[in-house]
Amino acid sequence: MIRTAHLLLILFISFAVKSNTHTAEKKVFAINPGTISFAENSSLTSIDICHGGSITIYEDQAVSGLGLFQTANYYYEISYDNGLTWSYYENEEGDPYEFGDGLFQTDPNPLTLENITNNMLIKRYAYVGNSPDNGISTAPLSVNVQQENKILFQNDINAYAIALDETFTIPTITTSLPATIEIFDAEGNSLSQGSSISLNEGSHTLTVIATTTTAATVSGCTNTAYMQVVVYDMADCNKRTKKIYATQADSWTSGASWVSNEQNAVNNNRANYASLNGGVVILGIGTVGIDLYFTKENGTLYSPQELKGKRVTIKLGEQYSGLKVAGGLTVVGRQTDGTNKSNVGKTFGVKGGVLDLLKGDNVFQFSFSPASLNGTPVGFNGVRIQLGSLLGVADIATVFYAYIEEDYTINPTTNTCIEEEIRVTPPASLLYPDEQTTIDGDTVIIENTNFLLNEFTEDVSWGNKTAVINAATSLSSVVHPYYAVDDNYESYAIFNTVVGVLNQQFLLTHLRQTARPGDQVQITISYPNINVLNLSLLQLGNFKVVYYLDDTKVGEEYMEEFRVLDIGLLDFENNKKAVITKPVTIPFNRIEIQQFNTVSVNLGQGLRIHDVRIRPMMLFEGQKDPKEVTSICAADYLKIKQPDHCTTYEVSFAKVLQFGGSFTDADGNILVDENNQPIKSILEVEDIPESALTLSHAENNIMYFSLERLYQNLENEGIILVKIQTKRQGCDYGDPEYLRVRLINCKNAIVNPVINTEGIKN
Repeated sequence: MIRTAHLLLILFISFAVKSNTHTAEKKVFAINPGTISFAENSSLTSIDICHGGSITIYEDQAVSGLGLFQTANYYYEISYDNGLTWSYYENEEGDPYEFGDGLFQTDPNPLTLENITNNMLIKRYAYVGNSPDNGISTAPLSVNVQQENKILFQNDINAYAIALDETFTIPTITTSLPATIEIFDAEGNSLSQGSSISLNEGSHTLTVIATTTTAATVSGCTNTAYMQVVVYDMADCNKRTKKIYATQADSWTSGASWVSNEQNAVNNNRANYASLNGGVVILGIGTVGIDLYFTKENGTLYSPQELKGKRVTIKLGEQYSGLKVAGGLTVVGRQTDGTNKSNVGKTFGVKGGVLDLLKGDNVFQFSFSPASLNGTPVGFNGVRIQLGSLLGVADIATVFYAYIEEDYTINPTTNTCIEEEIRVTPPASLLYPDEQTTIDGDTVIIENTNFLLNEFTEDVSWGNKTAVINAATSLSSVVHPYYAVDDNYESYAIFNTVVGVLNQQFLLTHLRQTARPGDQVQITISYPNINVLNLSLLQLGNFKVVYYLDDTKVGEEYMEEFRVLDIGLLDFENNKKAVITKPVTIPFNRIEIQQFNTVSVNLGQGLRIHDVRIRPMMLFEGQKDPKEVTSICAADYLKIKQPDHCTTYEVSFAKVLQFGGSFTDADGNILVDENNQPIKSILEVEDIPESALTLSHAENNIMYFSLERLYQNLENEGIILVKIQTKRQGCDYGDPEYLRVRLINCKNAIVNPVINTEGIKN
């Protein structure tokens, strides 16, 4: 649509460009296109400008030669190829942005174009009325654009990270054209190259301005770039939390109550416990308890002042002959100098929050800070846990341990990377088997005494949150919970669903350290007689994964939203286990698997949990599943997104020695890669010697690793594996991740995707 306008119009915008519709100009005797210029009242027809600069076009001579009441329209055309082809600036409707001129129009219509980066010719095309194909053009104007004055940083790096208390030295900066360079901080203070500055913790932006000198074609052209300097506190990266467990126990009783195995509460066995036995008493006056005290590594007691304000966490259990202990468990601070002992502060009832929902047989943690009635912290070096029985009810409370926490800092350069082993021996009463049966019916031998927990796990707790039938522990709760976190993928805990009446079981894994955004939860599962590749058959819709930061719930997801990992890399094909994961975006230190079936059905033996742990997040951008094959260019960098300054990576290659069977989707269709080849499980891999990649640089939270070889001779069925070992605090963090890639020669236009580690949702 062509519109006629009789308005003064000044444009200060860059228009889109489209090819024009007329193919040849037709001489029209009734119209004169006039002339245009780069200067008002001048005939300047050629101009040199800065890269990204602007121009203004003025009418030197208006359109003329029109008859009475005739009007003329015109628009501007541009050529980037020295006049071979022409295009017009379009309006919002996609038509030429035209101007009106004629008998009553005498004012000029200057046009300003901005951000010009290429040489060009520009002309005015005029025509009579509504006949755009019947017009004539002015002589073209010539715009010569100076090449871009690039600001050049050493090694093309303009983002830096330094530790707190270190100084940052302004690097040497050059330009592609003769220019002066100025550098300013966020407050506008001038800085000089080579100078050292001190910065506070956080992210800082330095501005670099380059101005061309008279030695350039056009002087006074400015270009701006930025440097980012992130200052981090090494103590934050290398700070860890250790648990200091109580090491001394004293029991006490009254009435017909007693304490059994009191030393089990201080023997460093997470799975064993002392029992508080509240006998059947008259008038409910029977009480029983245990006192636990904290000592230093040298065996001396902490002073009450040293622990003032600390939080105490106690692992407890409740077992019942009939009814729940209605507030029967209480805790209070305790202090001693080795001789005199007394309670300090107020007494806390073990209840509140999720604890009020617990039913049946449960093992849980309760935390409190010893304090006076008004909440003021009091000094303490011990705690008392006591059970007051109800009238006519015999109850049992179990006390596993108590601990306090302290932060400490490690040195990555001297860190031995040797984690303290956590071994447990469940009590014989819980009947942990030394044999278990795979879903194929094979028998595997399981270590059921003094067995090792996996590297991420501190402990577990378990139980029920809705009323269940009063039955034996093996029918009413999670069975063999420690087998879900031992360092053995063959053993398993069972969510017992035989009872199936209003059953809401949970298994809560307590992590050694807080998981970071960029980690993901990894849960290894199996289900009798079910193909684990078809998760829709696993009834995972009855399960949630709930995240806690200490005692605070920070998120939850349905387990059916998890994805299946490449099970072949863990040699699970024959045993039909599935490894399911879900990236997370929040810090947390507890993971709860919660079965929330509330209907009376018999689901059989139930879901088996073989392992719960954390693993780093690794996916190429655009990937939905790490089994997919990604082509990467051997001439480009391998790029990994760095979720924080505390995480680094060792990158190398591995080759596939043996493939297994092909993966299938939920409908039984074979999964294929980008080249329509079947995606097979991987049974065996081998590291490629001397294949470690060198870190080139880091910029904008992306680490760049140099690729120097193709390794195509080591590919198996067209793929090779990128092996990525995450490092934190100088140590390996989790198992290495393997991504399937195809190395290719490629043109410069191909850009390798970034390996994403930020916990994106799939």
